[in-house]
Amino acid sequence: MAIGVFMGITLLQKPMECFIFELRPHCIISDMFFPLTVDVAEQLKIPRLTFYPTNVMYHCVEHCLKLYTPHEKVPGLPYEIEMKRSQLPKNVKNNLEGPYWELLKKIKESEPQSYGMIHDTIYDLEPSYAELYQKFKGKKSWLIGPSFHFSKRNNSRSSPDQEQHSCLSWLDSQESNSVLYICFGSMGRFSDPQLTEIALALEALN
Repeated sequence: MAIGVFMGITLLQKPMECFIFELRPHCIISDMFFPLTVDVAEQLKIPRLTFYPTNVMYHCVEHCLKLYTPHEKVPGLPYEIEMKRSQLPKNVKNNLEGPYWELLKKIKESEPQSYGMIHDTIYDLEPSYAELYQKFKGKKSWLIGPSFHFSKRNNSRSSPDQEQHSCLSWLDSQESNSVLYICFGSMGRFSDPQLTEIALALEALN
């Protein structure tokens, strides 16, 4: 079903372009899956920023895997990372074809033309990788953090006092260093042994 969604995004290109031209924005912030907005931004002579829902460590590892031989020790990373050849991303091992891989290629090609990148992470979670990412990309980047999504939430079905800042209020009520945020995204796939190790680690942390 995912392939159908990606194909649908491509089919929306013309209507989306017309809509943006009609709006005449001063800036475009678009999800990574809409690389077409780069061309529109260039025509309108406005900056375009890419939003990635991923952390910057992922992008640093991906960058190094493409630069160096994957099955050897990957240099350039602040910490040593080990993985089996079978765990490497498919597009690192092979030159893949098809609509999904073509879209990923266009996403990467749109980066140099973008004004900057926005990531759903914060500097304090991955400072070494945040600095390395800046060197790799040579672009402006903003790390807005997961809590950002809740900071101005307005749920009309609930009273503002109870719901508007429930996430941040709950975090404020916890003891210092007592909350662990974990997110693997909607595309993450793990083997049973990996899931078991993650569960055991969380259990050990109480």
